[in-house]
Amino acid sequence: MKKSLILTLALAIFVGSGILSCRSQSANAPEKCTMTQGDKTCICDEHQGKPCLAAEGKGPCSICQEKQKKAIQEFETLNEQVVDYMQSGDYGKALKAINDMNNKFPAHPLVLYNMTCIYSLMDKQEVAISCLRDAVRCGWNDWKYMDNDPDINNIRDTRDYKKIRNELRNSPPENSDENPDEDFEEDTGE
Repeated sequence: MKKSLILTLALAIFVGSGILSCRSQSANAPEKCTMTQGDKTCICDEHQGKPCLAAEGKGPCSICQEKQKKAIQEFETLNEQVVDYMQSGDYGKALKAINDMNNKFPAHPLVLYNMTCIYSLMDKQEVAISCLRDAVRCGWNDWKYMDNDPDINNIRDTRDYKKIRNELRNSPPENSDENPDEDFEEDTGE
């Protein structure tokens, strides 16, 4: 997986859905993820999770902005480390680093997708498929990227991978109407 693409994906997921895009009771096997997209709650100690300027549409307070900036930087740094280990073939260190990252950013779709890649590279197909399911449950939906990612070559021909991939391919994009004509009412002139 190329570093620049991973960082682009990480930032898109990170910024688009809040600092932690996905939370669940179990970080490694979430039952159902709850996206925090559009969350206007402060994350600073001063406001202790209560709405502040963000709730009034004025953007997060300066404390929250700084924390978010630091969290994004930490995410990028950790993600680069994981990718470096993967590219060097040190899958043991990559696995330790991705588990550390998952502890700091539980159930993040990119973290879970990278877990998929590591386990696939280690030829642990069942675990890789399980991680891929979790990644999809938490918002990973880039089936086109998956089709070309050499890191998951070891699982690409499995029945489970094909099922997950086809479900992603056939699902409507987020924030789109499944049937745009559903709400259409014909004007009869009456």
